[in-house]
Amino acid sequence: MRIKRNDDVIVIAGKDRGKRGKVMRVLPAQQRVIVEGLNIVKRHTKPTPQGDQGGVIEREAPLHVSNVMLVEPQGQQAHPRLHRDAGRQALPRRPALGRAPGLDMSRLRERYEQEILPALTQRFGYSTPMQAPRVVKVTLNMGLGEAKQDSNMLDAAASQLATIAGQRPSVRRARKSIANFKLREGMPVGVAVTLRGERAYEFLDRLMSIAIPRIRDFRGLKRNAFDGRGNYSLGLREQIIFPEVDLRLGRPSARLDVTITTVGAHGRGGARPARSVRNAVRPATRDPRPCGCAA
Repeated sequence: MRIKRNDDVIVIAGKDRGKRGKVMRVLPAQQRVIVEGLNIVKRHTKPTPQGDQGGVIEREAPLHVSNVMLVEPQGQQAHPRLHRDAGRQALPRRPALGRAPGLDMSRLRERYEQEILPALTQRFGYSTPMQAPRVVKVTLNMGLGEAKQDSNMLDAAASQLATIAGQRPSVRRARKSIANFKLREGMPVGVAVTLRGERAYEFLDRLMSIAIPRIRDFRGLKRNAFDGRGNYSLGLREQIIFPEVDLRLGRPSARLDVTITTVGAHGRGGARPARSVRNAVRPATRDPRPCGCAA
């Protein structure tokens, strides 16, 4: 962990988003930090024989490292993702489309808005750019069937997925009990994270530019992986293709599923946005037809 005790950090997600504080304690095993005056929770305490009175107390709860960011010391250039307005640091909400003030646009999104979007609008004759297909979210999922017996595997997978995505994942639990699989309702069965906005485009840029070219004996992606509505799914057997993964912490064994969700004009059950998004990601196809074959 890069974050150390007494470091100044700023919260980038959650109820205390945009607030600054000093790190009081670091929990490396849990990938969490305790920041002074932030993430305050209330706890009920009982009276003790030593004379301590019971009641409701307030104290700082741990924050995941993916929800905080280091603040540059005074005298150095501040982080480009910090937005300052009237001397107050805050991270504004990003709109669905366009560039949020004070934030750097990702390379892939900039290319989409400047090159791909006008080309799609002209090619298919859209009356407005809002009809063109665009990426709305990217979902990462790890299925952990053995996590119900080994809790350490769940923590390791959640930490690894947070490192890859840059966002804290949520634990997926079983919705019903299945006796044949020794599964009970509420047991953890995996972790997942949903990326939107700039984080989705940044992850896609790293996935296509760095991670996928590092796959051994890579022969391309399947064209029939579209679901008919413009959504594309792919599976990664090993997460070591991401440079962020540290093999010293253990070799990952769970499969990573990536689903790219798009919206736009639907033609023939989603074949048009499927072909359009594919053309935006990879070189031009030989098929000159505006609407490709069935997805």
